[in-house]
Amino acid sequence: MLGQLGGVYALLGAAVAALLAGIGSAVGVAIAGQAAAGVVTEDPAKFSKVLILQLLPGTQGIYGLLIAFIVMVKVGLLSGSMAELSVVQGASIFAACMPIAFVGLISGISQGIRGTERISQCPDVLSGCRRNAGRQKAQRTGKRYVVCSDGRNICRSCPACFLPDAEWYSDLI
Repeated sequence: MLGQLGGVYALLGAAVAALLAGIGSAVGVAIAGQAAAGVVTEDPAKFSKVLILQLLPGTQGIYGLLIAFIVMVKVGLLSGSMAELSVVQGASIFAACMPIAFVGLISGISQGIRGTERISQCPDVLSGCRRNAGRQKAQRTGKRYVVCSDGRNICRSCPACFLPDAEWYSDLI
């Protein structure tokens, strides 16, 4: 009985990683989708431009699902024979899944909010709209922040790479 408990912890970690990252993704896509729906209602030609900003939060769910598959392969669930894991090994795998679970939850929602801000400021943020200097700055900032926030979250899926959220990062790219 105790030998199976390690596997239960490992699979619980995989489930939590996929579930929380998926919830963050779904909420983020919904938030950005509401703003995108408003823009597309006014001008259907902008559909493809706002679709990109709406889909960015969806990547967090993919990361959670990827971690879940990696854990299932590690414990042998997909090969048909579960590996014997000690409680410590199972708890370690569970702990390794928590960063992507919580970062995916928070990041998916944050990307949805950031995408909504960019869609609201300049609906054609990815098209190179060059009407005035204020809108140009908003576009450049929007492109870099929304897209690059995804890059920071890839790094955060590794527990050793947890970095504080820094605004200066968007200026480096």
